[in-house]
Amino acid sequence: MPLIPRETRDASFVTRWAISRCLKKQSIAEHSFYVAMYADMVADFIKWQGDRALLLRFAIWHDMAEVFTGDIPGPVKRDAEFKGSMRISHIVNDVFKPYGLYIEDLSEYKEHYEIIKVANLIDEVAYQMTEMQMGNRTLEKVTQHSQRRLKDAIIFLRCDRVTQNKLWEELQISFDVMLRGSSVFVEA
Repeated sequence: MPLIPRETRDASFVTRWAISRCLKKQSIAEHSFYVAMYADMVADFIKWQGDRALLLRFAIWHDMAEVFTGDIPGPVKRDAEFKGSMRISHIVNDVFKPYGLYIEDLSEYKEHYEIIKVANLIDEVAYQMTEMQMGNRTLEKVTQHSQRRLKDAIIFLRCDRVTQNKLWEELQISFDVMLRGSSVFVEA
């Protein structure tokens, strides 16, 4: 068994947003990087005391099944998860379990999942904002829906309501900066 499964490199070739008109395609690898980075930032913001290494590991590997399936459009994925009829993660079990990179029962990691869910949605909205900043207006309605889902997901984070509200406010500022194309490193 190789130290590094070939499929890990395939994540940079499999693109997301299959049913959307996008100017710049995003790979699973790129998305996983951002989800891990945003999960770390959210954990810092809410002063989360859990296992950070495990959080980042889950974030990096959370969409690896799509290396085998290709992009599964969000509406299909959410509908299937709601109905409990789809277990995409089992597809990767045989390949990644020998490497200790697969956890079959995530129920004991609910706090990790909630942070990753928020980070995943932050990347979704950030990607959409970047697309719109580049002139792609086809994602406007989808972005509004993604923002509502993000706001709803923040409520489940293990922190007080004041921190949740402050996180939402800070994210709105960040998204506005992305949409305007300005930078925190350049004075306005």
